[in-house]
Parts: sequence; C-alpha cells; structure tokens
Amino acid sequence: MVPEQSRPPRKDLKAEATVLKWSLCCRVFALLLQVILNAAVVDYDSSACCLDQPGGSRHLELPLGGMRRWDSVYFLRIAEHGYEYEQNSAFFPVWPLTVGAVADIFLSPLAPVLSRSDHLLVSAALTGTVFFCAAAVFLFRLSLRVTRDRQLSLCASLLFCVNPAVVFFHAAYSTSMFACLSFWAMLHWHCGHRWRSTAVMALLCGVRSNGILTCGFVAYELGYRCLTVCSSGPADVRRILRLAMDAFAAALRVSIICSALFVYQAVIYDVYCDHDAFTRSRPPTANAAPVDSSVHPYPARPGWCRSATGLSYGHVQSQYWNVGFLRYFDAKQIPNFALASPVFLLTVVFAVT
Repeated sequence: MVPEQSRPPRKDLKAEATVLKWSLCCRVFALLLQVILNAAVVDYDSSACCLDQPGGSRHLELPLGGMRRWDSVYFLRIAEHGYEYEQNSAFFPVWPLTVGAVADIFLSPLAPVLSRSDHLLVSAALTGTVFFCAAAVFLFRLSLRVTRDRQLSLCASLLFCVNPAVVFFHAAYSTSMFACLSFWAMLHWHCGHRWRSTAVMALLCGVRSNGILTCGFVAYELGYRCLTVCSSGPADVRRILRLAMDAFAAALRVSIICSALFVYQAVIYDVYCDHDAFTRSRPPTANAAPVDSSVHPYPARPGWCRSATGLSYGHVQSQYWNVGFLRYFDAKQIPNFALASPVFLLTVVFAVT
C-alpha cells in the first residue's frame, strides 16, 4: 500500500461551512449575472439549429434561460425524450437521469404549473447547485488530507468556485456532478477505501467518458507495489503471491470502473443498430422533432454498427464535432490558446516549483 501518514487531519467544520457558504454565494452570483447578460446581450447559440428546442415560458426564460444553451440542450432533451438522435449518444446518461429523477421525486409539485422542459430546467439548476457546493466541500476535505494545510486547502476550494471554467459548472451540464464525484472518489481512495472509490469511479464513467481515466489510480498503485517488491531484495513466495493478489484486485477494479461505459455502449448499440428498438424508443410527443436522414440515417444502419468494436462514441465525436487526435490544433484556435496561456503558464510554474 502507498504509505500515508498515520493520523488523518480532523474535520474542520468551520472551514467547511465557509466553503459551503462561498460556493453557494458564487452560484447565486453566477445566476444573477446570467440574468443580466441574458437580458442585455443577444445570445450566440449554435445549439438552436441542432435539435428541436421546446420554447420555455417567459417567466423562466429570463432567470434560467441562459442555462438552456449549447450542450445543455442535449442533456435536457435526453432527460425529456431519451436518446432520439445519433449525436445524443455523445452525452452520457447519469446526469440526464438524475435531473429527471429529481424533477419527478422532489419537484413533483411544480409539474402541474410548468411544462416538462421548464420542469427539467429548474431541476437541472437546483441539482447542479447541490453538486457544485458538494464538489467544493469534497475538494477542501481532499486537499486537507493530502496537504495537511488548512489555509492552502481553504484557498484551493475558494479559488475552485471562481475558476475561469466556472461557467460550465453553472450551466445545465454534467460538469458539477463529474467534479463532485471525482473529488469524492479521490477522497475515498486516499482514505484507503479502495472498493468504495471504485464504485464511485464506475459511476463517473456513466457521467462522462473521461471517467475511465480514473483507472490510472489503480494502475499507479499496482505499479508502486511492483517497484516496492522488486527493490526490496530477493522475492519470496509470500510476496509474489501477495503481488499476484494485488494484480487480480487491480484487474477487478478496472473491470468494475469500465463496466458502466461498456454497458452504456451496449445499450446505445441496441438502440441505434436495431431499427425496431429505435422505433420503440421514440416517444409519441408533439414536440419530438422529425427524423432527419442527415442526422439519423435510417433505414440504413450507422457505419459504426458494422465496425469491429461497435462503439459509437468516437464516430459521433468525429462526425458531429470534428473531435479527434490533434484536430483542435489549428490556426483558427490561436486566440483560444492565447486566452488559456496565463493559466497554463501558472500551472506549469507551480507544478515545477
């Protein structure tokens, strides 16, 4: 096991309360700011042409309409109608399912007075707030346990709430949920609760595809133990058996982590590669957009259905968003690189020093 200090730091409830209040204030400020900007600035929103967006009520459009933009359109559409179109499969199901469950269970009194799309939008705003505040608290606990420095941990958590990418945490994206579960999984891992952490990591793979990168924690620990055994002198049978058991446990953890991703891909294959299943999955709603052959090429099966792996994710990202290895490195992206350079340089300097 990777050596850890024997005595974990005590919980600092006062500091956690400060982090919670700060994160909630940042969330409220961001919502107020988007209300002002939503009223003052005309949106540039290319997501409007991607899917048939239901019109929100005028009462909610001003306070929350800014959250129904860009990828939020896809998440909210999936929460309302399921996976209607091929490009929807790029957006993983745990966040839309959570938004729908919160709307149906905890916000059910709002159902008679709001349309389904507005009901889900309110649910996404409240659910995202809970996950954002929880993420800040978990980051503080994790930082305190790793650094054992209260001030540094508090500063890191407060800066997390105002980081340059905070706009993604305040939209109806899965970002807040992913950050919260990531910090929670790492906290369990650092506390030595390997199987609890593995369960949370598996859930992460159902939120976003890059949740699979958490397998790196498992690989690092196994590599560390291998180096420890190899550098501690001649190996005996007991240590070799112990290492073999560790390798088996690591393989089992990786399988559990990846299981959510593979189950999701199997469901997507069944939905889009089986014409009957796809037809059954389309809800008979008036707001459902008509099937466009350029978006969902039926009756012909999508090309990825006939591939060796049968995985849709890479195909969808490449075809609809031009995402691929080194594709982002283009001359037209130079302004974005310049915009990101200060944070990048600060990160490199502090990582080195």
